[in-house]
Amino acid sequence: MNIGFLSPSLSRVLGGIFEIERDLALALDALPDTRVTAYGLMDHETANDAPAWRHIPCHVGAIRGVRAFGYSPQLRAIMARADEDILHLHSLWTYTSVLALAWKQRTGRPYVTTANGMLEPWALNNSVLKKRAAALFYERRALRALGCLHVNTVSELESARAFGLQGPFCIIPNGVALSGPVTMDKAPAIVQSIRAAGGQIMLQLGRLHPKKNIAAAIEAFAQVAPAHPNWHFVIAGWGDDGYRKALEQQAQNSQVASRIHFAGPVFGEEKAATLAAAHAFILASHSEGFPMAILEAFANALPVIMTRHCNLHSGFDVGAAIDVGPKAHEIARGMADMLAASDQDRRAMGAKGRGLVEQRFSWNHVAQDMRAVYAWLLGGGSPPASVVS
Repeated sequence: MNIGFLSPSLSRVLGGIFEIERDLALALDALPDTRVTAYGLMDHETANDAPAWRHIPCHVGAIRGVRAFGYSPQLRAIMARADEDILHLHSLWTYTSVLALAWKQRTGRPYVTTANGMLEPWALNNSVLKKRAAALFYERRALRALGCLHVNTVSELESARAFGLQGPFCIIPNGVALSGPVTMDKAPAIVQSIRAAGGQIMLQLGRLHPKKNIAAAIEAFAQVAPAHPNWHFVIAGWGDDGYRKALEQQAQNSQVASRIHFAGPVFGEEKAATLAAAHAFILASHSEGFPMAILEAFANALPVIMTRHCNLHSGFDVGAAIDVGPKAHEIARGMADMLAASDQDRRAMGAKGRGLVEQRFSWNHVAQDMRAVYAWLLGGGSPPASVVS
């Protein structure tokens, strides 16, 4: 089976979706009689992240015009020659949706789209006018034409139905690689400094974006930190300069400014070392599809604070995470509980998260489930267990 992966980016510019797409591609390519080829738009990190795809062939096209839409005659020409058995699109609301639809019309073959949280209510209301225009001109047609919509959770399935989609859908969670031994000297300098001084770290890791609700998390930390002088809040990630500066100013204006740190973007060994150095993790998002950051925290045996909008309720079920609402005072209550817990209790929470990942979120298992969906779309017969109408 030859599978094409199509995405607006094949680099870290796409945030967690890049790692999801790449890791799934590598896991699929490791299965018998399965080959993956990746297609995407060129950006300033494409060359830097090309080695992460290892042996997977990658084809990229330069963007002409507005980056957010991603119009690319070069990628269009590349896709006009793409001859895979099935195509898997990993994003919505950009020119790659147009290309996926054109590929299906040319080849008569099916394609799958992963929602990646982009049909959740909060996401739809963000840049709402642009998305309404995109829906009108191409996105609804592209979604109606696909063979199957891939969602990670039942919540995502409900959001897709609320958007007007009728299926079929496949519910397959993302996977995560289990962490191994890591040396702390790869972590950012501020993280190493905190650890060297005997401090403890509450970590937020990922894209700096309003939906991540970081401003409320900073406000919450400022409320509870005076009672826990050994704790620091480390925010590691990338994002719009204006938003980042506003967060930094908010932190500077707080009474615990010296214990709120912006570590910048971390990837690869630096990210692994940052996770290994932390003592707790937080993601108080307004909206998520299926956040890789939480799975990585679980894989690193970190106790977690998160909202139900993160759509990883199994973390609550096994006792690996503290459930908080998105408002600052709600987050503060969860932080207070986490910071007041004993090291032994936090380690016990973290062990439950690690166990959850080992049992349910391996990439090999995810790849086998996804390949079964591809085979069903290509060959017919009874749908696999992950498929619902």
